[in-house]
Amino acid sequence: MLSTADRRRVLDAGNRRLFECRYTAGGDPVAIPPDSLASFLVDRQRYFTTGRFGTRLVGSVGHDPWRLDRVDATVTGSVLSLVDISARNSDPLVHHSPALRVSIAPPVPP
Repeated sequence: MLSTADRRRVLDAGNRRLFECRYTAGGDPVAIPPDSLASFLVDRQRYFTTGRFGTRLVGSVGHDPWRLDRVDATVTGSVLSLVDISARNSDPLVHHSPALRVSIAPPVPP
């Protein structure tokens, strides 16, 4: 049995609901293997932005390894509909982490 109360996230555009996710997370968080799909999707070490005059900038992110909870979720819609891309008819891939303290460095030119 999952221990955390049900939660809900939505994304609306005007009067249209684009995305809704209802989820319950819980259990003991576990470390994710470094070469896994989960690691590739959630374990970012850098961020990218643009500076004044459109200059590309990159900053580093520091944190302990992510630990992910077990999660049961129901997902309706897709954020891909914002750009008129239809999503595959497959089960959604959902990850949840209770919290992680991170530090970020100021962005600089690459």
